[in-house]
Amino acid sequence: MQKNAEGGLSASYNIGARYFIREILKPLPETERSLLEAKVPAVKSRTSCVYADLRDLISEMELRKAA
Repeated sequence: MQKNAEGGLSASYNIGARYFIREILKPLPETERSLLEAKVPAVKSRTSCVYADLRDLISEMELRKAA
């Protein structure tokens, strides 16, 4: 039972990550979006994105903001 619940939680995180990736990238200008997609290639195909990709995207955005 425990293993099944953990799988459901992981799936929920990944579904949420896909939503937030879309919402983060949507308002960005095309040039900035392309730069981020080059640094985090997984976000180009949001149907296969996972929670780790969202974390990578946020980290890359923070690095770009600090520079």
